Amino acid sequence: MPLPTVVFLEIDSLPKRISIPLISEPHQLKTYSQTSPEQVIERLQGATVVVVNKIILNERILSQCPDIKLIALAATGVNNIDIEYCKAKGITVKNVAGYAKTTVAEHTLMMILALQRNLNAYRQQVINGDWGKSSLFYLGDNEIVDLNGLTLGIIGKGAIGERVADLGKAFGMHVQFLGRKEQKAEEGKIPFEKGLETSDIISIHCPLTPQTQDLISHKELKKMKKTALLINTARGGIIDETALVEAINNKEIKGAALDVVSTEPLPENHPLTTIAANPNIIITPHCSWLSDDALSKLTTQMIDNINSFLSDEA
Repeated sequence: MPLPTVVFLEIDSLPKRISIPLISEPHQLKTYSQTSPEQVIERLQGATVVVVNKIILNERILSQCPDIKLIALAATGVNNIDIEYCKAKGITVKNVAGYAKTTVAEHTLMMILALQRNLNAYRQQVINGDWGKSSLFYLGDNEIVDLNGLTLGIIGKGAIGERVADLGKAFGMHVQFLGRKEQKAEEGKIPFEKGLETSDIISIHCPLTPQTQDLISHKELKKMKKTALLINTARGGIIDETALVEAINNKEIKGAALDVVSTEPLPENHPLTTIAANPNIIITPHCSWLSDDALSKLTTQMIDNINSFLSDEA
């Protein structure tokens, strides 16, 4: 009986500085640095296990790769996988969970602090030589806002959302979780629209689903305080980015920090590039999950998922 074939379609989606544990169960291994959409079907012929991060595996693709029995994700989100088709065909889907709660939460607080303390503007003034030219010992023309006493509204009450809540409380913030849109009452949460209206900072930590696509758009941004910040370290499609650009340009909200965008990597002609240099905007390149500790947990759990499946199949 031939050994099961494990195919890594995009091994470069994990930084090279991280050592990936070995698969201990008998197998054949094929690895690819990256795989274009046109190459996926060909490379998955005969594959028993496929390992992906962001590559889309929909019904059209999976129906042409009949040997696949396990999809092992090097990520938590499964929005790139046709889950219903997998259920119907008996394909197991295993993601990795909980590995990034610390690193993403800390990245979130970093961006909040940077915006509220005007880090971008003050750093640039030092680079420009403005401090050295000052007649005073300090520069203080940019607003600084303490987090203590502010209201942090969190969308998504999973492991990362809960960790952000803990960090927010440690800074003296009042924390509230927003309920789902059009849900009047949810235990432990406040109504969605009330949360938008009363929060000084909205931080997004929910999955991207058909229900959360463009969850924050023109109407929602207009309900937020003019002094509010919008933070997204979840998925880009949750925010209507054209609406966000308009809101920033029209000063409907104070600022925003994004670690994710709808099209990654960020294209040069993307609407967000028009506001990227704004000191009240921070855009980081989907790096909030990349602490060494988080990556170690991710790869260990991912390989454990593969070993467990292969062991059961043996």
